Amino acid sequence: MKCWARSIVAAVLLGAAAPCQGTDARLQTCLSPGETRDTLQSQKLVQPFRAMAEAARVSGGDSVSIRLCRFNAQMVYDVVTLRRDGRLIHLLVDAGSGTALPFNPDH
Repeated sequence: MKCWARSIVAAVLLGAAAPCQGTDARLQTCLSPGETRDTLQSQKLVQPFRAMAEAARVSGGDSVSIRLCRFNAQMVYDVVTLRRDGRLIHLLVDAGSGTALPFNPDH
């Protein structure tokens, strides 16, 4: 199973991301709920419901989970959506602008 798939399964089942090797490990710097609240207020980030709506629009599914994470030097929402065909889609949404970032399903 690919690393991104393990992360999605862990996020949905456990509410946490599974550790991965390589570049995906950068997503493991996700914030706790308390840290998320503080960061949203201090950095004036997009509200989570807006990021979930953007991910649902882009993926054509329903958002099922969201976490605020640091990806490189950027704050992003890590959003998992469930499409009507049963597929889970993992998307990153820029927490500053609310726009979905390019998605590469092989990573």
